[in-house]
Amino acid sequence: MKRRIRLRVIPEPDPDTRSVFEKLIGAPDSVFFAGGETTDAYVCGQCETPLIVGLQLTQFQNLVLRCSQCGKHNETLTAGPVRRTQSAKQARRRHR
Repeated sequence: MKRRIRLRVIPEPDPDTRSVFEKLIGAPDSVFFAGGETTDAYVCGQCETPLIVGLQLTQFQNLVLRCSQCGKHNETLTAGPVRRTQSAKQARRRHR
C-alpha cells in the first residue's frame, strides 16, 4: 500500500543556515529524489506534490526542499503530523 506522507512546511531559512534544494525552471517533474526501496511518497505539506518517492526519509536529514508547485519550503527532519508533546502531569505519572 502506497502511503503519502506530508513533510513539515517551514518558513524560508535564513541564507547559509540550511541546505535548500530547488528544481530548475522547466524540470520535467516535482520529484527531487526517487528510488525503489519503499512505496512511500513524501509530499509537500502545503499542496501534496510528491517530493521524495520510493526512498526512506532517514536518508535525507536536515534538508529543505522548495516545492516547485506552490513555492513552500519543506523540511526532511520531521514528516507527518506534528506530534503532541506530553503534559507535565503525564510525564510525572510515567516516571513514578
